[in-house]
Amino acid sequence: MAIGDTLRTNVFAVDLHTFQVATYQKVEGLKFGEVPSVSATDESLPRKLPNPQEVTLSRPVDASRTWVDWVHKCAAETGSSLESVTITQYGSNKLPVARCNLTRAWASEYSGPTDADTVPETVTIAFEDISIEHL
Repeated sequence: MAIGDTLRTNVFAVDLHTFQVATYQKVEGLKFGEVPSVSATDESLPRKLPNPQEVTLSRPVDASRTWVDWVHKCAAETGSSLESVTITQYGSNKLPVARCNLTRAWASEYSGPTDADTVPETVTIAFEDISIEHL
């Protein structure tokens, strides 16, 4: 078995616009749906999750220069780099399982290892809306 041929059950491809720009092994914080709310008359009222929402990507497998530049641009110019970001989860058979489309997204936080660290890189993406497709 060659290096890189190990079985990966959690692989998440990240698209910026329509181009795949990175692959990660872990995604945390995806929430979707409505949160129940109670009115003054004790009626249950649905409401959307609060904006902005966030998702954290960690343990990168690869990342293109386009992705790295966008993350750094967001850090330097907060709010000026809103984009459409899609996160696609792949199963162990390398076929897509689910796709999360994030609307008006930006990189809100980045944490990377230093030379002496073994802490994995993480990127937190904030977004205003989400739609999830189960494939």
